[in-house]
Amino acid sequence: MIVPGDSHKESRFRELSPRGKRRAALWGTGFIIVGIPSMVLPILQGTLLILAGLVLLSLASKRMYGYMFKLQERFPRIKPAMSIAEEKVVKWFGLE
Repeated sequence: MIVPGDSHKESRFRELSPRGKRRAALWGTGFIIVGIPSMVLPILQGTLLILAGLVLLSLASKRMYGYMFKLQERFPRIKPAMSIAEEKVVKWFGLE
C-alpha cells in the first residue's frame, strides 16, 4: 500500500482484522488518556504511555500511520526503535 500523500514510497501498514483494529484503537486511546495527566504526575511515565498509544493508533489508522511515517522520515534515528516497538506491541496485545 501507498502512504497517503507519499506516492513514491511504499508503506508497511499492517492490515489488522476489524477486531484487532478496534482493540488497537481502544488501547491506544486509553494509553494517551492516561499518559496526558501522567506527564505532570510522578506516578507513571507519561511520555512512554503517549508513545505507546501513538504506536497502537498507527496500527489502527492509516492516517495516524502516515503521521508516524513522516515522523520517522524526519527523524531517521528513531526508525529502528519504532519498528521494534511496533513488533512488540503487536505481540503483547495479540493484534494479528
